[in-house]
Amino acid sequence: MTIYHYHPTTGEYLGKELADESPLEPGIFLLPAHATAAPPPQPSADEVVVFLGGAWQVVPDYRGTSWWRQDGSMYTIETLGVLPADTDIDHDPRPSPYHDWSGSAWILNRETWLDTEVRTKRDQLLTEIDVIYCNADRWELMTSEQKQEWRAYKQALRDLPTTINPSEPAWPIPPSEVRSSSDTRVSVIKQQSDTTVIKEKIAELV
Repeated sequence: MTIYHYHPTTGEYLGKELADESPLEPGIFLLPAHATAAPPPQPSADEVVVFLGGAWQVVPDYRGTSWWRQDGSMYTIETLGVLPADTDIDHDPRPSPYHDWSGSAWILNRETWLDTEVRTKRDQLLTEIDVIYCNADRWELMTSEQKQEWRAYKQALRDLPTTINPSEPAWPIPPSEVRSSSDTRVSVIKQQSDTTVIKEKIAELV
């Protein structure tokens, strides 16, 4: 006879084995504690079989999974039979780490985004331009037009916190001296590549 074991606390199905025959009563099989001769049903994904009230039941099993509410707060399910709410999802709902929940929608915290993604990179770029390209020695060799182009470019960088659009973050293009000949009349340098591209072009001139 096959018997089916279940957890003494949760009732969760643990496995099956052949029952031992009674040494005193041939043909009679022993049924130990926390076991039954009733076979359990087959659970689906995210389910488990438990023995409760003298019968097998199929219950949800989301133990160990993390869920996010609409407001971005996260919780972890630790108990058998607990379901996430219909409105909860299994990933962070924020469009980005810089969005805050207003109570009804996600709103970009522009200042946090600017401090992290714009001002730090902008300040580093301005410093490197002054040290590497617009230093005193090179500045004296520039024409007035070149100097004006650099002044305008650096001012555009300083104005970025006011002018940049978070949905399409475009950075000013550098002066013509650091643009490759293949970059014909480009009007923007995307945020994701601006620092790398400009550093590489400046390095070529040093």
